[in-house]
Amino acid sequence: MGFYLDLNPKTPEGNWFVENRPPAVYWALYAIAVFALLCMGLAAHQVLGGLVLEASWFDWGLIIGVALVVVIFLVVGFKMIALRKFIDFKGQELRLGYYIFGYSAFSKSFTRDRIADIVLVNQKPAPNLAPQFHDDPQYFIRGHWRLILETQKHGKYVLDKHVEREALLPLFTALKAWWSPSAD
Repeated sequence: MGFYLDLNPKTPEGNWFVENRPPAVYWALYAIAVFALLCMGLAAHQVLGGLVLEASWFDWGLIIGVALVVVIFLVVGFKMIALRKFIDFKGQELRLGYYIFGYSAFSKSFTRDRIADIVLVNQKPAPNLAPQFHDDPQYFIRGHWRLILETQKHGKYVLDKHVEREALLPLFTALKAWWSPSAD
């Protein structure tokens, strides 16, 4: 099960939003998984050594599969420790992108006149059948909320997403206030 990291304002003016760091419980679970991988790797070291020496195509498939899972696990850890999404808007320009250890990278810029609309959309993955079987609203599908920037020519960009609409409202209202024609 995944979770969303909220974009929160980092300035009193509310025009610079940066993604929060993962909660401490994430790092505790990640450390437990690293320890488990290390223990399993040490326990299987001798068997894997013999397997590599006399491997068939099926064995190589298993080895490559396990190696890919470990690499993906490490990439996710790097993303969670190093990358932070940001949205910065002042004057006529809106910038969005990522910080890597505090340095801006992968950023895009939009001027106010290139923006067609800023919308908050609820996308439900499937029809909500839970009310037919349960009275408890915890089972109801509420969908995923997306804050979308629509440009004049280049399509749509998802600025932020969350399962709760209220988590997106601060950014949405700040962007709408910045983008409105009376903001000048």
